[in-house]
Amino acid sequence: MLPIKPQPAPPEAPPGLSQRSLDLWAHFAPPGEKEAGRRALLAEALRALDRADQARAMVDTDGLVSGGGGKIARAHPALRIERESRAAFAKLLQQLGLDQDPALPWET
Repeated sequence: MLPIKPQPAPPEAPPGLSQRSLDLWAHFAPPGEKEAGRRALLAEALRALDRADQARAMVDTDGLVSGGGGKIARAHPALRIERESRAAFAKLLQQLGLDQDPALPWET
């Protein structure tokens, strides 16, 4: 009988990620992942996703425009943060070669 090899532990997730990003971390950072640069890129991608989600929540609460009431109405500043953060997320995933994975949250 062959000895059973212990499964390597998954790399620890960076602090401060949302539950959705923690789930994606568990999916994309397999046990035994030792490449620090790859983990750093994945962590930054997931932080960008969380920033985009936070900005979207602000827009959902406040509305698409800010100002009014005697002021010039302008697009909510969080719209820019959301757009830039989603673009950063997509670019980093592409760099990691993960942009075609079906586990990705493209619907949001």
